Amino acid sequence: MSELEMLTARARQLEADRDALQTEIEEARARLEEERAEVDARTKRLANRRRTRRSLITIAVVVVLVVGAATTWTALRWFEEETLRAEVTDVHGPAPVSPGEACVLRLARNYGPYNADLVVQCGDLRLYGFESFGALDCEVEDGRAVRCADDDTIAEGGDPRVRLDRASGTLAIDDEPRWGITLALR
Repeated sequence: MSELEMLTARARQLEADRDALQTEIEEARARLEEERAEVDARTKRLANRRRTRRSLITIAVVVVLVVGAATTWTALRWFEEETLRAEVTDVHGPAPVSPGEACVLRLARNYGPYNADLVVQCGDLRLYGFESFGALDCEVEDGRAVRCADDDTIAEGGDPRVRLDRASGTLAIDDEPRWGITLALR
């Protein structure tokens, strides 16, 4: 074999090696693209799971905060249920009671938008707290309702206006300007 033939054979071999290497490089590039696509897909799935997890954690935190705030708000407005005795001290207009009459006040917890239910009964006559009426807001100090108010009149809320003030020892019930009753707590 002549040197020219050997060089030609060697050139053919190098071209074949080059073609084989180019095929390997193209196959490696294709595998690399597939792996990149798979990594991108896994990254997106992981990011979506993390977003979902963060959203669920955020929702859980918000629920815990809302429940905690509602519980705290309820606890701050919580008071001991009690029965009080009172006596009618003043009446004006066509009020259904007379001065000197004995009355009983029952304060109970309410779990709705108001924190108390009040029933005022003088003998057999109920002055305040009929079925769905009688709900009012009370300020609470040391677990006791100290000031309560229902500022709507019969025309506005269906029951008379009521103001209880433990500091002054009075309960006022009225439908001004028509009639009014003041009771002294005993």
